[in-house]
Amino acid sequence: MPFKHIEEPKKKSANVAEEIMRAIRMGEFKPGESLPSERKMAVQMGVSRNSVREALSALQIVGIVESKAGSGTYVTSYDKKVDIERALSLVRDSEDLMEIWEARREIEKILARMALRRAESEDLDELRSVLELFEDAVEKGDYQDYHRANQSFHLLIADLADNIYLKNALEALMEVTGEHLLKNLVPDYQQYMEKSLSIHKRLLKLIHSGDERDIERAVNRHFLELEEYLEERLFRD
Repeated sequence: MPFKHIEEPKKKSANVAEEIMRAIRMGEFKPGESLPSERKMAVQMGVSRNSVREALSALQIVGIVESKAGSGTYVTSYDKKVDIERALSLVRDSEDLMEIWEARREIEKILARMALRRAESEDLDELRSVLELFEDAVEKGDYQDYHRANQSFHLLIADLADNIYLKNALEALMEVTGEHLLKNLVPDYQQYMEKSLSIHKRLLKLIHSGDERDIERAVNRHFLELEEYLEERLFRD
């Protein structure tokens, strides 16, 4: 039996993720091989299927495993430079994965308010240039270009806010909520890209001529919609 029974009740999904990683590191599951079903792993470890599902979500975020529709979950060849323990610690310290998005949302509301106060006309030109790349990616349906433009847009806002501590906090959260989450866990995310572009255009407009309450509401709405989208797909039964 490759998995140990989990006794520790604290944040079981994090313990499950660590147990799966232990089995992978011991060579019990090699890159390209499939993991047992969620039901089998839940029985072996003495946890709920939901705990296994959350653990697999965490491991997909950092690129350790990937889910194939109708086939199962497979170990993938992952980048050794990925700080797995750092990513898992964020999950371990959260009530669930959605709290990571909640933290990012609150930081980005602060950064957007600060950017609104400090942005100059040339700064807005740079944001417009990124939005042009954003729009091209959406028109082509190119997820990779979309992802890069989206990340650049948010980091530019952080630069405009001119607070290195908040920017560092944002970058840490973006590392976890980035490409693996949207590409590997949500393969139909392209359906959301056009709506995402519209939201980012509104954010640029508000940084140019809005007020702090309006921009905070816009950021809040953006992240709440995204959290609902992800929660529906990642944690549905």
